[in-house]
Amino acid sequence: MEKLFEDGTIVLGRPYAGYTGLLVIVEALHEEEVFELFRDDPFVVHEIVRISSIHEWLIFLDARQKQ
Repeated sequence: MEKLFEDGTIVLGRPYAGYTGLLVIVEALHEEEVFELFRDDPFVVHEIVRISSIHEWLIFLDARQKQ
């Protein structure tokens, strides 16, 4: 995941406040691309992290664009 973050593919990622899971926001065109990105990730391979769902997200407000 570090490489994906460094190259900008992962935009944001953090565990939930109660550490019951995590949210990772990924720049991708299709759901299949997300599975492919994480297919060989050690956290996914060793079942430390499991992709439970993927949702398309439309951004209307983005403070990062102000920089």
